[in-house]
Amino acid sequence: GNDSFGKNVRATVTFNVAHRAVQVQTSEQLFKETKAAKAVVLGADIMLGTNAAGEVLPLSERESMLGKMKSTYNIEFYKNTNAEANAYVKYVLEFKNDVYGNGYFIDAEYFTNAMDGTGQPLLFRGPLYFVSYGQVASVAGQDNAAFLIRTDGVTLYNVTLLGCSDESLQTEGGGYDLSNLNNVGTTLEINADAQILNCRIRNGRNVVRAYGGNRDGNKYFIDSLSENKGAENERIDVRIEGCVISQGREFLLKIGANRALRASKTLSSDVDACIEPNLLDENGNAYRAQSNQYLDDEYFYKTYVMTDVVLKDSVLETSGLFTVGV
Repeated sequence: GNDSFGKNVRATVTFNVAHRAVQVQTSEQLFKETKAAKAVVLGADIMLGTNAAGEVLPLSERESMLGKMKSTYNIEFYKNTNAEANAYVKYVLEFKNDVYGNGYFIDAEYFTNAMDGTGQPLLFRGPLYFVSYGQVASVAGQDNAAFLIRTDGVTLYNVTLLGCSDESLQTEGGGYDLSNLNNVGTTLEINADAQILNCRIRNGRNVVRAYGGNRDGNKYFIDSLSENKGAENERIDVRIEGCVISQGREFLLKIGANRALRASKTLSSDVDACIEPNLLDENGNAYRAQSNQYLDDEYFYKTYVMTDVVLKDSVLETSGLFTVGV
């Protein structure tokens, strides 16, 4: 017996079993099983792009492992300059099923931060252009991604996702140089229903980017509201709970839509004369004021909302611009 606790001491332990998941401990295993759309359980920290002995694979082999997809965002700049064939983004690892991290990390350093001897990037070279005027000025569009979710129903649980290694950002004074994230891309790109639970995600130009709609990259613009068939078939519902999202060159969480109504009028000093008419309610009346009251408007939600993100009980820290961008 025990004077403090009595004669009977009991403890309850709950085991969560991942049904039909595959344990992975190496980069090769992780690539193989995720490509086969298997749920995976991490059994070790994984540096992507290494062999079983932990040695970095040759650059040509790493390059061949990268995925490629047509940009789902605005690529009008590339269409207008006859360069649409270049409007693609790269990604390192696509999750098509659940990931149970057991607290381990997956690090994309050897892809996103591959550089030559002069410091020039070799694989990830920065985002696509939204618009560009040569070397004078440019605005970024969609970026490459370390990790991608575009399959509905994926859950990431208790895993750490690193767009690049922490050591790549550290300065001699012990701080972080966020400018080192300029070319490493988005850490986690989401265009599907997904849950991100109890995860740590960090080190990206943008850390988490959730943009719903246009998953195949074929229809960013609609030319009139008559083409809008509602948002329900393309909307993504993303739940981020119990997470730490940190170290972003620009935004820690960026939310938007891969769908836009094309303006049909030309520039004018008259604001009302140069913009597309307002979105319409179910009675054909314009939504004129920007107001939170639309959060409770069922028609507005069903018709226009492409991305629904719930952020709960999470920590967001260290961004170069703003914490959240919408």
